[in-house]
Amino acid sequence: NAKTAIDEASQHEATINDAKTWYFRGQIYHAIYQSKEEKYKNLDPQALQKAVESYIKCVELDRKKDYIDDLTNRMRIAENQMMNEGIGAYNKQQFGNALSFFDLSYTLSKHPLVAKLDTQAAYNAALVAEKIENWDKAKSLWEECIRTGYGKGKSYGALSELYKRLGQIDNSLETLKQGRLKYPDDAQLIIAELNYYLSTRKDIVTGK
Repeated sequence: NAKTAIDEASQHEATINDAKTWYFRGQIYHAIYQSKEEKYKNLDPQALQKAVESYIKCVELDRKKDYIDDLTNRMRIAENQMMNEGIGAYNKQQFGNALSFFDLSYTLSKHPLVAKLDTQAAYNAALVAEKIENWDKAKSLWEECIRTGYGKGKSYGALSELYKRLGQIDNSLETLKQGRLKYPDDAQLIIAELNYYLSTRKDIVTGK
């Protein structure tokens, strides 16, 4: 009954722009997700995502900051739950779902209220994106890992290898070079660069 009522409120013109509507929508969907009773948990398979969507919408509308303190805690809990859902989906080999949860976890961790960047989620999402050959997503995630410094040389190596798979050899080599400058002692990058020059028969010093 609560779900039915809040769904109507979130669509009605009189309440759709009310922060309170989205605050309670988030609580209701979060409760559905966390319920131990199957009849309630099964009300919506995307209850966690909808809870987060509602919390974010509430923050946007909450000009008086009435709900900020409570939402901070709820959103941090939801971010951890998304990470756990991603791990669970991966273990079940539901890679599409795993990518969605890891990506959402990372996106939520960047929200000002959460303010605790979950770079592990971005790294996990990049690995899964490669696994399902979502190359564009994998590329953007590896770039994000490099930007935040997560994975260090491994992230550079992964992005270089991705470019190589796509036949973008110049980008692959440039990524290796950037990684070597940043992490000159990284064994993986040293070997990758050496293999490149051996395979192309180019001079390792001049590149010709």
